[in-house]
Amino acid sequence: MAVETFWDGLERRIAAGEPPYGEHPGVAPDGVTPEARRRVLDLEAHHLRRSGTAPVAQHLLAGAVLAGEAALAGAARARLAAQGVPALTTRWRTRPPSAALRACLEILVG
Repeated sequence: MAVETFWDGLERRIAAGEPPYGEHPGVAPDGVTPEARRRVLDLEAHHLRRSGTAPVAQHLLAGAVLAGEAALAGAARARLAAQGVPALTTRWRTRPPSAALRACLEILVG
């Protein structure tokens, strides 16, 4: 229940246009530090200022994945599951560097 109170307080503050960094009722989810929360909120602030966007937890999930904050990402996924909202996570696909790119980089680096 404490986690729900944390999320409800965070969502209420953002919806009211208040700074989301202040004290929240309840305890933050396990492993989520104030520094991690601030870092991810800074990454997602431009989304959170617009009304009518995806749930707060969805934006925090995206920012947490990008920032490598596993505890916050897990807590956001759990919040979305509790709300019955699918968690959409950006997944980057990369290819290994080509032989031509490696050759160019080796020439540049020396």
